[in-house]
Amino acid sequence: MKHVWRLQQIGALYSVTMLTITITLVLYPYVSWRFIRLFERIGIPTTYDMLIMVIIFVVILTFALTFGFAYDRVLKLWVSQNRVAVERNPYAKNMMTPKEWLNWQYFFIPMLRVNGKEKEADFMERWNLKILEEDPALRRDVREVIGWVSDFELPSGAEGQKFHGIPREL
Repeated sequence: MKHVWRLQQIGALYSVTMLTITITLVLYPYVSWRFIRLFERIGIPTTYDMLIMVIIFVVILTFALTFGFAYDRVLKLWVSQNRVAVERNPYAKNMMTPKEWLNWQYFFIPMLRVNGKEKEADFMERWNLKILEEDPALRRDVREVIGWVSDFELPSGAEGQKFHGIPREL
């Protein structure tokens, strides 16, 4: 998997480089005569075809990278697509995934209590329990995750009570 990730990381640079080389080789026969005349005037030998290709390569690469920068930073054409994806996703705003719910219940809320922030901890615990009550899918998924992690059993005599913030009827 590490090698796939490495290939993906260099894939963008490799693609731009190969595109630039291909376009350079396609355009060379059409524009080389202009450079040959320029080289004759300047005094560079006309056998330097590679110099012509390097000049074309640099111009095309500069154009491609400038276009990419403008697309990303100036035009920001992708921003609206991301906004729509977030706005239509209920888990991005007010709903929680089971992992988030368990993190809040077992990590963040106790940390708030340890740091003396009872008001915030009570608010988050009420919100967590309200979300759990309103979303049967979340309740089912949290129960599944707890089942995967351990044999979650309440101590004897604790029926109908909360154990670590999770209602018994979960």
